Amino acid sequence: MSRAAVFSLLSTDTTLHTIGFPAAAVFASNAADDPPEQFVVIRWEDMPSASLGGHDRSFGPQIITVWFHDHDRTYEKVSAGIDRVKAILDAAIHVPGVDGWTITQCDWQGDSGDLWDDGYRTVTRNTSYRIVARPS
Repeated sequence: MSRAAVFSLLSTDTTLHTIGFPAAAVFASNAADDPPEQFVVIRWEDMPSASLGGHDRSFGPQIITVWFHDHDRTYEKVSAGIDRVKAILDAAIHVPGVDGWTITQCDWQGDSGDLWDDGYRTVTRNTSYRIVARPS
């Protein structure tokens, strides 16, 4: 599913760190229990019809949504983070991950508008990609 490759690309990017989203601020979905002021949540969406032969759902495209949050309630860093993710994932072709999956293609699916997260009490926006991967 290429989760490791995507996580590595986003958590090790020095430009994202400079914007305010260091490696310690990048979380997998449901892992941000006590997040810092600005943070990123990577959420893998379910694509029920995205399997080969209808049995193994690990093959085929997956949708990823990358959420940027800011407790300071400004969208400047959030928007800069989204722009950087687009640059990273648009260039992610044949990127291997330590989980045995290699990203072969990333297709942008769109961005959200400005949102408010009641749970984290942050301003937030997201960008979504369709990720195609293969076993390494």
